[in-house]
Parts: sequence; C-alpha cells; structure tokens
Amino acid sequence: MPSTDGWSSARTASGMRSRISSTRIGISRWPSPTVESSESQRPASSGPRWVWASRSAVSSASFVRPPPRTPMTPAIPHIDRSGESSKDPQLRGIWEGLPLCPLLLCSGLSAVGDASRTGVVAAPYWRVPKEPRSCGRSRWQRERGPSALLVSRLWHTVRWLRAGQLAAQVRHRVGARLERLETRAQRPVPSFPGLRWTTQGAWLAPGAQRNTGVALAAGDFVFLNRKEALGMPPRTWEPHELPRLWVYNLHYFEWLWALPFDTGAGAVRDWIERHGLARGATGWEPYPISLRLENWCAYFFGRHREETLADAGLRDVLWGSIHRQAERLVARPEHHLLGNHLLENAGALAFAGACFEGESAERWRLGGLALLERELPEQVLPDGGHFERSPLYQARVAWVLRALRWTGDAAVGEAVEAPLERMLAALAHLTHPDGEIALLNDAAFGVVTLPGALGAPEPPPGPFALHDTGYFGARGVAGHYVVCDAAPIGPDYVPGHAHGDLLSFELSFAGQRVFVDAGVHDYEVGEARRTCRSTAAHNTVELEGKDQCEFWGAFRVARRGRPRDVHFAQEGEGFRLEAWHDGYERLAGAPRHRRRFRWHPHGVLMIRDWVTADRSVTARTRLHLHPDCTIEDLNGSTARVGYPGGSCVVCFAGDGRLSLEPSRYFPEFGVARDSEALCFTARGARLETGFCIANGARVVRYDLETGADVDGSRCAF
Repeated sequence: MPSTDGWSSARTASGMRSRISSTRIGISRWPSPTVESSESQRPASSGPRWVWASRSAVSSASFVRPPPRTPMTPAIPHIDRSGESSKDPQLRGIWEGLPLCPLLLCSGLSAVGDASRTGVVAAPYWRVPKEPRSCGRSRWQRERGPSALLVSRLWHTVRWLRAGQLAAQVRHRVGARLERLETRAQRPVPSFPGLRWTTQGAWLAPGAQRNTGVALAAGDFVFLNRKEALGMPPRTWEPHELPRLWVYNLHYFEWLWALPFDTGAGAVRDWIERHGLARGATGWEPYPISLRLENWCAYFFGRHREETLADAGLRDVLWGSIHRQAERLVARPEHHLLGNHLLENAGALAFAGACFEGESAERWRLGGLALLERELPEQVLPDGGHFERSPLYQARVAWVLRALRWTGDAAVGEAVEAPLERMLAALAHLTHPDGEIALLNDAAFGVVTLPGALGAPEPPPGPFALHDTGYFGARGVAGHYVVCDAAPIGPDYVPGHAHGDLLSFELSFAGQRVFVDAGVHDYEVGEARRTCRSTAAHNTVELEGKDQCEFWGAFRVARRGRPRDVHFAQEGEGFRLEAWHDGYERLAGAPRHRRRFRWHPHGVLMIRDWVTADRSVTARTRLHLHPDCTIEDLNGSTARVGYPGGSCVVCFAGDGRLSLEPSRYFPEFGVARDSEALCFTARGARLETGFCIANGARVVRYDLETGADVDGSRCAF
C-alpha cells in the first residue's frame, strides 16, 4: 500500500512486518483508515530493545494524525457487542458490525491453599479486576469510546482476510437469501449407479466414541460431555435449546458406528424424511454435510455393504439423499472460511466420489481431488504440522487423509499419501507419554482418534524440532516430555482456533502431566471461551493484565502477536530454545517479552524471561498445574509440587513475589476441573526473571546467569 495512506511503517531487517501488507488483501487502490497507532507515540530515539535484536526508529511522520473530534456514531441496538451472533458463532460478528464502519465497506472489506502455606493466595486470574480502560488504547480510541474500539477491532480483524475469502463471504450470505431451495430439493436424482471403490483394510471409525449402542437405543445422546434424551430416532433434529456445536455433532452421524444395522438404517431414514433441505437447517450446512457423507458412505457401503445392497428400497433412499447432499456441497464449499473446513469439504467430495460409479460421482471425485491438491500443500506444512497449529485439528485432518487412502482410489491415494505420513510423524511429537495430544491452542481430549490408533509412529527419545509449525521439545526414556510453543497463532486469514500461548509450554514427568495448557471448554461466546484463549490461562508471561492477541467473540482475533527470531539448538539429549514476540507492542510503552528455554534430559527445565518497555509494566509469570498435582510446600520463591508417583521443585529468580492462584483446566469440551497455578509478579521497565523446574530434586538453587544447582549437580544454561 502506498506510504501516502499513512499506514506504512519502516522496519529493519530484523524481520518486523510492515504496518499493512497490501498484497495480502489486494486493496491498495482504496484509502486506509487514519487510526492512530499506539506505536506512533513511541520515541523516535528508542533504539535497540536489547543487544541481540535492535529495532530502527519509527518515524512519527509516517502516521496520519486522527481527525478532529466528531460526535460518536450512535449505537445500533441489534448489534451484539461481544462480536458474535448466538445463532451462528463461526460466521457472524464481523459482518453484523459493518453498519458502524462505512469506511471498511468503502475499502472493500465487507467483511486455595491450606493455612500452613506461607505464600500468598491470589484471586483467580479470570476474576482479577481489569486494568484501567486506557491501557493499551490510543488517544483516538479513548476519546471516541466504544464505536472507535469496534471499528479498530473490525479493521484489525478483516485486514488479514484474503480477497477471495471476502468475495466468498458476500456470495455465501447473498446466495443463502436468494437460493431457491424448493427448486433444488425437487431436482431429479439419477438412478443408483453402483459402487466403484475397492476399500483397503479395516475401516477406522472416526473420533472418540462416547455413545454406546445401548444408550443410543434408549434415546440418550452424549456430545461434549453433555447427555440429552432425544429418543431414537430423535424427536427433533433441531434442538435449538442446545449449543450449536452439540447439534452439529448430532448431524455428523459419527454415533452411527455404535448402532446395529437395522437401528442405524431407521435413524438415517428418519433424518431423510424429517430434515429436508430448508433455510437454516443445521444438517444442510457444508461442514455437517462433509462429515455425514463420510460416515454414511463408509457405514452403509463399507461396513454393511451386503445388507445395504440387498435392500433396494434403503439403497435408493440413501443414494438419493447422498446425491442431494453432495450436490449441495459442490455448490457451497466453505471458501469463506477456508482452513480445515474447506479441507473437510474437499475430503468428503473425493470420498463420496470414490464410493460410487456414474457421472455425478466422477464430478465430485475430480472436484474434491482438485481442492485437495490445492489445499494440502498449504495446510500440511513441510514438517508435517497443520497450519492452524492445533493438534486436535491435525489429528482430524490425518483421519480424513487416512479415510481417503482407505477408498482404494489410485489418484486420491497418491494425493494424500505423502502429506499423511508427514502429519502422523509430526503428530507423534505432539503426543504426551499418556498417549493423548498436547493441548495447544484449541485442543481437547475425547474428540478425535488417538494418534496411536491413527498409525502415528512411536516417537524416538531425544529433542525434536518442528521448525515450520513452531513446536519444539524433547522426550525422555523415563517418561519425561516437554513441548514448547514458539509458533505463530495460525494463518492470518483463519486464526479462529488460536490461544494466547506464545512462548508457553507443557511438561510431563514420569508419564504424568504436571504443567498444562488450559485446553478448551466450548466454542460459545462467554467467560469460559475467553478464559481458555487468554494468556493468563497459559504457562507464559502476561503483561498489564492483557492478552498477547486481541481475542474477541468466539473465534475472532484483531491485533495479534508473532514469534520473532526463533533459535533452536540441540545440546546432547537436551536443547536450547530462544525467541521473543511482539504481542504487547500495542500497549503503552511498547513492551516486548523474550524467553529462553533450556532442557536437561534428566528432568530439569530452566527458563529465563526478559521484559523491556519504555515505561514500567506489570509482568505475571504463571505455571498451571494439572488437577492431579498439589502444592506440597510454598516458601519464599520456591515451591514443591507433588504429582502421582513423584514430585518436583520449582525455584523462581528475580525481583518479584510468588503467590498461589486458583486455576481451571479444561481437558475436554464441557469439562472444567479446579486446579492451582503458581504466579510470579514483577514490575518495572527492564525486568529479568525466570524459574527452574527440577524433577525429583530436594534442593534447587537457580541463578539467571549461570544456571541451576540441583542436589549438588550443575545444570548450565
């Protein structure tokens, strides 16, 4: 974008991005908003932040001053200020707020401890009073109030969306209103063409099966750890009183695999008869269609192939519904969302196309294959990680690729083979010794198939580095495991599953999770969702009570932090990792956080943190314990943590105060477990703190410069 727009910001070769990249959204011909950036208030002579990564001065002349104060735009009553509509949390929020920001429209962006402890017990981090409202806001935002904040938040969210994504949003919304569903539902379906596929090996049922045949026969469904008595078949396929994700799971039909053939066929017949194509029908949205196509095709024309083909009436009814669903998916793939949603669409089309003979099925197969060949090189990174940086969605995508290979289609199998092998190898590194995934970003247990069942190889002991994904760590023969997060929050145009976990980590000792990330409770707008995404819920440094990224709604991210200068080095069976991030540069004083990890293979993790700013800031370093762990002793800056089968010592260093906070752990959707967190609080403009975690130790002395003495053994930094 031309510098005359007032948004260009000179950066040095240290890798700092320009204030806006016009090539990302293709709107350089439009004027930009003249919002004053918090970075513009920074002294031009700020110079190097620290000796190893200097930053050039930012010219205040490169920012346009805000216009004279005008009356605030009146509030529009129907807009949900939380940023999301309760009816469609994944798609709404940005677009409903657009009446407040015509400038964006013109820019083409339609877019707790017992009494014996000596430490201080603090209030829960999710109940701590917010910082003063002026913190981290520009003068223009403070003066204009909520309207200015909404415009700023919208702008910093939609500016990263792709031009094609924006166009698809318009098509998706306008098309949904103009579409003649009655005509589409009455289109003739060709006669059953016969089966095409030659399946390979045993079918692997999707997900973690929580529903049993006995319970389902009694009409009890369990999704997201919530049990509902709907009957069998369900008395309604649209239980509006339940969370949207719960209803989605009902329409996925993954529970079909727990039923005998006759009961399953009856439930599917009922869905076909009573849940036809209609405006607002949950089951006819692209994502539920995608998962349902895979389950119906594999269940009826895979596992129960003979029974299905023997019943011509059932066969024809199934084929008619599958044809309509696939045609609907061809017409409405989720180009407006992209990411794992579009990959699911592609996989479902290729899967259904590989199942059947005929012209329609061949069109689905070729269309799905073309999408796969376009999306897989971008979504599956060279090191095998998924580009949304969630082990949960990585495992789900790996299952889809495995299912496509199972079809026996040569072209489809060739397209998915190499990405699948890379994904399984990376997924093995992101698995704790207990066999479950690391809870990085939006990740939870009890949703996807375990990595071992997917075919992930046994990970070797020693350090590992997923440089493209941004995850680093090590695995020991004694059941020790650490994974460190120096990853971007995800693709800029689809960051919905990101958490404020830059430079965080998870740690297991002797096969037991000890220090954990928050996990995820739900996808609904509310306190639980905000807590799970917050920086305070992760094992990293929180500054000024703010998050590293501006999270809003259920899936939105406005200004976001990025890891910088990531350096990893293997040292014997241990490793050293160092990085910093710019997530807090939007705050007054433009603070930065830099962290160095040092892992010793016998179970010693040392961390050193630097916080530098142009003014004093409050820094809180938190370590969240697994609920099965307890604080056995808290004395000064040292704590002893007990876990099933052992204990470890945590020793903090630096000028600050150690306290104990209540914490919460969300290992599964709908599950919240009470726990505790160690919190080390410091304040200043130049802070240097850190801590050492030593497994099985009795005495630990930790020095930020030289390292730790653990029971007389020296662990150098």
